[in-house]
Amino acid sequence: SRPPQRHKSAWLGGLAAVGVLGAVAWVGAGHPGWLAEPAPEAPPPAASSSAALVPLPVVSAPQQAASATVPTVPAASAMPTAPALPTLDAQGLAAAWPGLPRDEASAWQALGTLWGAQADGSGDPCKAWAARDLQCFKAQRTSLATLRQLDRPGLLTLVSPEGRSAYVVLAGLDGEHVTLELNGVPHSVRVDTLAQWWRGDFATLWRSPPGYPGARQAANSPVVAEWLVARLDSLPAASPAAAREGAPDLKARLYQFQLAQGLIPDGRAGPMTFMQLNRAAGLSEPRLRPAADVPASAGK
Repeated sequence: SRPPQRHKSAWLGGLAAVGVLGAVAWVGAGHPGWLAEPAPEAPPPAASSSAALVPLPVVSAPQQAASATVPTVPAASAMPTAPALPTLDAQGLAAAWPGLPRDEASAWQALGTLWGAQADGSGDPCKAWAARDLQCFKAQRTSLATLRQLDRPGLLTLVSPEGRSAYVVLAGLDGEHVTLELNGVPHSVRVDTLAQWWRGDFATLWRSPPGYPGARQAANSPVVAEWLVARLDSLPAASPAAAREGAPDLKARLYQFQLAQGLIPDGRAGPMTFMQLNRAAGLSEPRLRPAADVPASAGK
């Protein structure tokens, strides 16, 4: 027999409800649909197990340290150095001998250019310069130690094995070499080579106080005495003589200064004392420059 009609309708309604619930469940499961948000992209597939087993190259410790080191920047090229002066050994100095000046006045004029002093070429240049407070000084039996102490260019009198004299300008000095200007051209000469030609005769220039009456009258000149006191007071370690009670007299002060400067102390202001006073006070005068570097193969 056929089921009742009402039972058939109820059965169909239940079937439709089950269909709706199934659709909702299918959408909620992540399948694309206009109700669902886009699903996040799946991560890339993992590397295969065979690729993961490939051994990595072994890096040694020195290689690791090298790779960790910051690359160094190449240093800037060194500043070009001045070329070494031509070097004269004993034979070279003997070869240059014929061209050296033998006239003392000409030698003084060559030295005077370092002080900015010019001579007219007639007569004695020292007399002309004395009127401008520039004095000539000559000494015998001078040592290299004294030349270093004075620290000023000068004239050296060279004597040949035959006993003839000639002049060169001493322009530089250090422990092993001197710089000699031969006719205006500087040359480097070893001190032991110089000793074969030099007997200690030395001459130079120095600035005198205004109104300087000469070496013989300087000791009794009030003008010179006043200048000496002012110069001594101007030194960094000095204090004005007028501000001190029981201050030593000028002779005692000169004695102390000479002793400190390595001069023979006698309390009298001679040319070398004036030179060192000017130097200590910072007076602008020519100075010896360090002898230029010379090749290691330089001969004696």
